[in-house]
Amino acid sequence: MRILWCSLMMAGCALALSGASTSIGVARSYGEFKVDGASVRGNSTLLSGDVIESTTLSTTANIGKAELTLMPASRVSVYRDHTALQKGTAMVRGASHAVEAGVLRVVPEAAHSVVEVGYSGQKAVTISAHAGGANVYTSGGVLLASLNPGGVLAFEPSVGGRSASAAGQASANTALSLHGKLTSKDGRFFIVVSGKTYELSSSTVNLASFVGQVVDITASYVSTTGDVTIASVSTVTSASAADDAGLSPLTITVLLGVAAVATIGGLAAAGSFSGSTPASVP
Repeated sequence: MRILWCSLMMAGCALALSGASTSIGVARSYGEFKVDGASVRGNSTLLSGDVIESTTLSTTANIGKAELTLMPASRVSVYRDHTALQKGTAMVRGASHAVEAGVLRVVPEAAHSVVEVGYSGQKAVTISAHAGGANVYTSGGVLLASLNPGGVLAFEPSVGGRSASAAGQASANTALSLHGKLTSKDGRFFIVVSGKTYELSSSTVNLASFVGQVVDITASYVSTTGDVTIASVSTVTSASAADDAGLSPLTITVLLGVAAVATIGGLAAAGSFSGSTPASVP
């Protein structure tokens, strides 16, 4: 009877432990930081969903194989596979651990990737790939841009009547503003922006007359097939020669309610930004 009772007790303890929350990592800082509103000095074990807030010094968290650094006055909520940035700036080292900021999801590509994400009070998002690369998606999983090492992008909420919360929900009247070199293949027209390929059509604009030129295009989102986004063009204008040389900010994109502005300066000329050189088209 005693053996049976002990066995039942051990089984009950194992069941209780299996249902308990498990640690996903550890946070540490040389100064004070907060976890779920409580002040902490030194280090703290992290559970899924914990909110970490740095104060006057940076705070570092190790989650699995990823290392996350919060700059001063930043706040995030952490999970095993991603971190949600609520304010400030976070830098992630390592692949797979995503950083979400508003309606955007930033995913580092390589184990050696170092990607910085900033989220301002105006809800603008700035993304810098210091090492490795990163892909930027909407919350609905639509690829917005791919950054090569050294690439920088700034995203801000759309002001065209659609709130940023609508990002990721595609519709036929979603506005697009595209800047790049118009190319043609097999009678079809393409433009590559931030590493993403758009196939263009128009019933009002003679696209053939702009082939080979750097242009500014306004269009409407139609659909996405594989890696190619289909868009219906409303207007096309030739861009300046300075843009063609990569001497000014390269790209302004409004996609699914989110505006993306590439602030890359001379990086375009060096080919550091993935949108600076047209990719191959189907």
